[in-house]
Amino acid sequence: MLGRKEPRTPHSRGVILEVVSDALREIEGHFEMMGFSSTQESTAQAESPDVTPENEEPEDIDEVEYAEDEDSGGDTVFEREEIEVALDVFLSDLVRKKLIKKYKRNKLPTLESVFGELFGDDHQIIKPVKRFEEHIEGYFDIVGYEDMKIAYGELTQIRDIINKELESYAAKQGTFGEGFESKATKN
Repeated sequence: MLGRKEPRTPHSRGVILEVVSDALREIEGHFEMMGFSSTQESTAQAESPDVTPENEEPEDIDEVEYAEDEDSGGDTVFEREEIEVALDVFLSDLVRKKLIKKYKRNKLPTLESVFGELFGDDHQIIKPVKRFEEHIEGYFDIVGYEDMKIAYGELTQIRDIINKELESYAAKQGTFGEGFESKATKN
């Protein structure tokens, strides 16, 4: 069992789920400010990452036009630093709620390691978290539109997993305590 990390947090599953769910809204809000708010499109993209631009629906054209940068004449690119701010707020929320230990300011932990610590390395949430990180990694601190679009789809999958677990946890408790039903079904 040396290679498999189990969750190490002393908090109940419900507390972990609620805190992560609340903190995740910061990252979601950042993506929505950048124009990624169509959950139907992003869910389809995340479930089928082999979809190519020529196979996309015509409704995506408006988003691509919105995403064009007038100066460069190409697709919008996003600065990695902007995404890191949202990730830092997410991680700070987890630290403030004592789900993870305080980290050194110069070195953010990976989301994969944080979710692994909270849920275990073999949890189903780890794969979309890892893919999310891969797509926001960028090149020379720049992340392309398509990578951001796919990352948003992965974020939607992460949200779906958290919501399902919140509902399942509440059902196992025999009651929908304060916030469980409304938070799990809200997004």
